[in-house]
Amino acid sequence: MSDQQNLVLIADDEPNMIILLRRLFERDGFTVKAVADGRSALQQAEALRPELILMDVQMPGLNGFEVVRRL
Repeated sequence: MSDQQNLVLIADDEPNMIILLRRLFERDGFTVKAVADGRSALQQAEALRPELILMDVQMPGLNGFEVVRRL
């Protein structure tokens, strides 16, 4: 599999949650990109086209529901 097929985007404004999720996914061979707000999540999702997006609902900028609506 290419890195694009193993890419997980994590969108969360809690640094500890990003650290935990990054460790879990990287341990299992996934490439992780993490962002801390909704606008960045939308931009990175469109640019990177990850296999999986894990997103918090309450984030600065756009909330998780709005990001999903726009995607």
